[in-house]
Amino acid sequence: MSKVDWAIAEARYITKPQASYDWIAQMFDTTKITVVRHAKKRSWQQKRKKYTEDRIEELLRRSFEKRVDVDERHLRALRITQYTFHKEIVRLGQKQANGDNIPSKEWSHLASLSNAVAKAIMTERTILGLPAKPIKVTDPEEIDRIQREKGYKTESLDQKYRETKALLEGIDIEAILKHKKILEDYVKKVEQTGDYNVEHPLW
Repeated sequence: MSKVDWAIAEARYITKPQASYDWIAQMFDTTKITVVRHAKKRSWQQKRKKYTEDRIEELLRRSFEKRVDVDERHLRALRITQYTFHKEIVRLGQKQANGDNIPSKEWSHLASLSNAVAKAIMTERTILGLPAKPIKVTDPEEIDRIQREKGYKTESLDQKYRETKALLEGIDIEAILKHKKILEDYVKKVEQTGDYNVEHPLW
């Protein structure tokens, strides 16, 4: 029976959920009674409980931050899509106003891009277990309450949530969906009639 490095034995017990007193005794070639004596003296069980709670809080914090980052990235993508969509609508409208024929493929291309962005965002959110429909972020007061309870010091994270909430409230998701539907209907009408001079209902 070799001399036990109790610092390592303690670390193994605390950090490995599968570790029992028997498991430690067998690993370090000692008796269970000896392990129990050291464990009680050094409060192994209390330390393991604290370690587990800290790990859970850390995982929750990381998940919390990831949700913020993903929401912000998707928000930026939606804003860029909205800007590009309106810019293209204006450009094509000016071309039509100048008497230019606009190939249906231009409308189809714009619709395809909008669909691709929306599908990519929704797919990623589904994979990550986030809401598949853009919604307002958790109320800041609720975030403050959770932070006080958990003792988090995440002022910058809270600020990011406030900024994200403000951006979400400023973006008109319904307008994007409405314009997208109008655009798709227009493309379908042009393709069915072959008339490239059909006036777009947005103009």
